[in-house]
Amino acid sequence: MTVTHENHHVASQHDSETIVGVDVNEDCVALAGMDRDGGVKDSVVLEYPEIKEQRHEFFTKRKPMQKANQTAFETVVKTEERD
Repeated sequence: MTVTHENHHVASQHDSETIVGVDVNEDCVALAGMDRDGGVKDSVVLEYPEIKEQRHEFFTKRKPMQKANQTAFETVVKTEERD
């Protein structure tokens, strides 16, 4: 995720007053802005349920293929999942 603000001066890391923490999960990204004392100024959670749906789809395809030792998983499904 790229955030750009073209009209704002960015302080050096030693002089900045706010620290941003990022937590990336399989279906969301959480951001929290904190001050130097550890107090949370603001936070936001960006949800991406379509990513979780896709992962579940490939999981349900992969599981029976692995049990049956089908080699198509290695060539077709694995490539689709990676992409």
